Amino acid sequence: MKKIVPLITLAAASVGFIGGYTKNRRTQTNNTFNTALSMDLNSLETRKLPDDIFNINYSGVLRSNLFVEARVSERHETFIGSGAKSTDIIDGTLVTDQARGGLRYWAATFCGVVACWVRQRAGV
Repeated sequence: MKKIVPLITLAAASVGFIGGYTKNRRTQTNNTFNTALSMDLNSLETRKLPDDIFNINYSGVLRSNLFVEARVSERHETFIGSGAKSTDIIDGTLVTDQARGGLRYWAATFCGVVACWVRQRAGV
């Protein structure tokens, strides 16, 4: 599900604001770290990837010889349920077979039970 809210206003003939907000809610089914190397169903996961981004731009002519332009943006992205679903030493441990090219077995990559992984970037 994706929601987009545009914002465009002109405060005066020489000043303008443009902005927007996008909210996206995605779910990935049967996600895996590497489709070519994952060898069993334990390596697959269903995860949620909610993210949103906000931006606003300002431009204006202050004097005949001075023009100002500014931009602010912020993005939030979260990985929910990405990784192994167990903290057990056996069930939650990824096994890789380096002798056969790094084949992956038994659990999904990363830990999916401790907390959501959040990545925030400003100025995207």
